[in-house]
Amino acid sequence: MTKIGRPTKRTPELDDKLLEWVSEARTIRAFCREHGVSPASVYSWVKQDRDLSERLARARECAAMLLEDEILEIADTPTDLPSDVNHRKLQVYVREKRLVWNNPARYGSKVQLGGAADLPPLEMSEIERTKRIKQLLAKAGHELTENPVLEVEEADGSLEVD
Repeated sequence: MTKIGRPTKRTPELDDKLLEWVSEARTIRAFCREHGVSPASVYSWVKQDRDLSERLARARECAAMLLEDEILEIADTPTDLPSDVNHRKLQVYVREKRLVWNNPARYGSKVQLGGAADLPPLEMSEIERTKRIKQLLAKAGHELTENPVLEVEEADGSLEVD
């Protein structure tokens, strides 16, 4: 039985070129333009071949290290021209963004509330939660004096709901 469609351009040599390309922090789209391959084909190869997918992940880690080094080199190189400063800021910014896009868990700045993914969430009792809510409202300038819904008895720590 013959296959329908065009024959694949994928070869082990092309895979190696792709991995080298990515490890140099260059884009897959640029690789595709250079080698006459469709980006959809490359992504399909990666999706279907677990080994290629794992090798591509390692290449991306190498690219991240390269970008880290480039950021330091750009920042540490002195310049006498004021016009170079903004260009260098842009270079550093773009490299930082690429790092965050490719590995947000490692390079992102978002803080997860309630504990990290590998830690259990923080737990509070109803009394602690109510006290904390009252503290935050007091800090914001709101008072719970008018028809309060929750009252915390300080003496025995019991919770009363009106």
